[in-house]
Amino acid sequence: MSSTRSFDLVMKAVVHTADEQTALAVQELLSKDAGGLSCSPLRESQSLNDCFEFMATAVVSESVKDAVLAKWDNDWDEDEERNGTEIYWAYAFNTKMAYPDLYYLELEFRPIHSRSI
Repeated sequence: MSSTRSFDLVMKAVVHTADEQTALAVQELLSKDAGGLSCSPLRESQSLNDCFEFMATAVVSESVKDAVLAKWDNDWDEDEERNGTEIYWAYAFNTKMAYPDLYYLELEFRPIHSRSI
């Protein structure tokens, strides 16, 4: 019996634009790449001018996890916690993001452990 690992994805994104429609378009592209995200409403960034930010969640397979990590940025910083949660983050000022309006991405992948009943 083959088993594919799944992860709960929790994401924070900051989009560098003062235009809400552009921010929504980036949100839609990220959602499409991840196979569907449940996204919070956009809000203006409290710490950055002309930026919107949002949170998002999804359940993703290991292949989707690998695909978005490869596509969304070319040089992630990362950390792993004891419970197997993997955290990745990247800023556009020192890396190459997949979408030019992205300023910051933080991804947290929490493994979903299957239970036998």
